[in-house]
Amino acid sequence: MGVGLNLFIIPIHLINGGIFGISLLIKYVWGIQVGHTMIMINIPIYLLSLLYDKSYFFNAILGLAFTSTIIDWLTPLNGLVHLPIIMSAI
Repeated sequence: MGVGLNLFIIPIHLINGGIFGISLLIKYVWGIQVGHTMIMINIPIYLLSLLYDKSYFFNAILGLAFTSTIIDWLTPLNGLVHLPIIMSAI
């Protein structure tokens, strides 16, 4: 996910849906790293999930922490590959 994001999506400013898409919009407008933004936006959602299912909460936090960290660590890959927009979208 981190490789695909940094090689294909961010260099040509594509947008995904959901929280991930909102994080991308914030990166494009203010330059804040996508991983940090994903964590900040997901905190209220995950706290709500803690009320309903604790096992889901802990698994989701681990997945979010791993994904966000890898996305931010692989930022140097940004712009390494130059493909047309349609190829990057595919």
